Amino acid sequence: MAQAASAAGGLDILVNNAGMAEYSGIESMPLEIFDRTVGHYLRIPFVLSRAAIPLMRARGAGWILNLGSVTALSPARPYQDFDRAGGATAYAAVKAAINRFTEGLAAELEADNIAVNSVAPSTAIRTPGSERYIPDGYPTEPVEYLVETALALCSVPARLRTGHIAHSLHFPLAHGLNVRTLDGQGMLPPPVIPSWAHPGLSHELSAS
Repeated sequence: MAQAASAAGGLDILVNNAGMAEYSGIESMPLEIFDRTVGHYLRIPFVLSRAAIPLMRARGAGWILNLGSVTALSPARPYQDFDRAGGATAYAAVKAAINRFTEGLAAELEADNIAVNSVAPSTAIRTPGSERYIPDGYPTEPVEYLVETALALCSVPARLRTGHIAHSLHFPLAHGLNVRTLDGQGMLPPPVIPSWAHPGLSHELSAS
């Protein structure tokens, strides 16, 4: 962390994005996979955040952004095939923990003008890491909506926007954000919430 700050002339933003999802039902999950899941998605964000805080405090401001997951929400009833098949339970539990970590750290650092937020896809985004878990033909969402949400969470002072658990389609729609293409030259249409989005995210549309 110190080396990165030295090379860049300071540290403004930490994005805890790295990870490798390994799905397995609890009964058959090796302890090594469970430990790696906790390490990737909770221990490493803790270690990096702890190292970043004094560097951001010295600059008078900062932003910490954790990557969450819609799987952190409780399974909708009646249970869907994805939930019945299992595999994501440990991963989802750790993602729920990172949401609580986000909210608690936001409270700790608000007075230091360091914002702490979380962003997650509203449905699914196809990446090299997620591709093996997404069925062929499943309608994934463009990454631009998540990128625009991340930018909005990392561009205003902590007193204005901290402790948010945001989702890539719901947050831009609720806040009327213009969503740009990745090259910044074009615009995407306002997001449309698909019928298969988790019903527990509907409250985000009325929260600003």
